[in-house]
Amino acid sequence: MSGKRALVGVFKVLPVLCCVAALAITGGLPFHPIMNGGIAFSPYTLLSRSIVTEGSTYGNKIIKLVIALPDKNTTLGFGQPSTAVKILPPGAWIPKGKAYSIASPPDMKGKFELLVKVYPNGQVSSYLDSVPVGESIYCARAITKPVRPPEQVKRLGLIAYGIGISDVLHTSKKYLDEGAAVRLIYAVKGKEDAIMTEDLDILAKLYSNKFYVRYQLSREPDAPTYGKEWYHGRLSEDVLREVFSDWVSDDSMLATTATDVIGTKQMMKSTFAMLDSIGLTRRLIGPKGPAGWFWK
Repeated sequence: MSGKRALVGVFKVLPVLCCVAALAITGGLPFHPIMNGGIAFSPYTLLSRSIVTEGSTYGNKIIKLVIALPDKNTTLGFGQPSTAVKILPPGAWIPKGKAYSIASPPDMKGKFELLVKVYPNGQVSSYLDSVPVGESIYCARAITKPVRPPEQVKRLGLIAYGIGISDVLHTSKKYLDEGAAVRLIYAVKGKEDAIMTEDLDILAKLYSNKFYVRYQLSREPDAPTYGKEWYHGRLSEDVLREVFSDWVSDDSMLATTATDVIGTKQMMKSTFAMLDSIGLTRRLIGPKGPAGWFWK
């Protein structure tokens, strides 16, 4: 009898194990026709690499990679703000890649772009800074997170740290196009670390009554001399109150106000805590994995 019970137990557990394995391989979704998810890394050709900025005295170099898709007439099919692309370095014993934000617009055909901050001892970033153009880079789709649709967001507050700006540019335009008001705080160390400023200026002109961007430079006391919306100092709860005070005071709109933070895990944790403290508790993006299935 004990043998039969053990066999029955195995058959009960087996479907669960298969589901877990499928989620790990596919990134929580079925195989994608352009790029698989999870640990199913596939080769994609590096078309070009260029320097976006050498960085300031305080920051690091940022490079742009242009990577080919298998079909020149197709788009990547996913992007900001719910999904990133993972890169697997050569010789990795464990198929766990480093995730990078997609910098290209969702409708770009035949290729996609990634922005990478190069760290002196960064295994993946150093590899991407040196891999020859024309060689293959192994990529996979990160797990997709649930995102509030535009009809649920009338006001969107975004905080981007450093290279995280690449993750919010197209997100901002998407919600602006749907009529939402967007306020963005872009926090960097120095002026030379700020990228995509021309793109942000274009958005500010196109949506002058809907879009606001504030540049927060933590290391440069001369920041105010760079323009009206350039400020010196670290991002703090006082800064958040200054930017979002009127949103917080309007209780009737809090149910359609959402926020998102892009940065390191510690930056995101501390900034979300400050947003909670001032009364902005509704998130744009939900948790990844099974927890996201029940998120509202």
